[in-house]
Amino acid sequence: MPDNFYVCIGGLVKAAEGIFPVIVDTCEGNREITNDISKPLWDDFTREQEFCDEFFHGSEMRTYVIAKAWKNQYHFLKWDQLDALLDVGGINIERYREVGWWRVACFYYLAKKGFEDRDAFKSKWRAMTSEQCLGIVQSLSGDELLEYQLRG
Repeated sequence: MPDNFYVCIGGLVKAAEGIFPVIVDTCEGNREITNDISKPLWDDFTREQEFCDEFFHGSEMRTYVIAKAWKNQYHFLKWDQLDALLDVGGINIERYREVGWWRVACFYYLAKKGFEDRDAFKSKWRAMTSEQCLGIVQSLSGDELLEYQLRG
């Protein structure tokens, strides 16, 4: 289990990039997730999601990391196309956009301030007030807002 913000995210990025072709093939009816080729990729992807959920106290960061990894890997895809693929992967992107994105902005803020190791990150996150989180969100530029909301 990763003990560092960036290591945790990096593991999930790698697993998300590996599973993307399986997701696309599944959408096209060319492959099933349960076959011998894709099962190890899916198992790795699932494990890394669990690590991420545990590190970040929920699924917002997992959703963000997977979506960004796929968008970076296939930058020519539009968000509505990626949204459909995320749905196949069991990710509710609309819920993220409605209620979860602001936490991701705060998580990155903490890491950039040097609280990237598990214990320091968790301690600092628990100590943050809603006013501090609101201040972080209000300080974001328009482009940063779109980035964290997975719209830009």
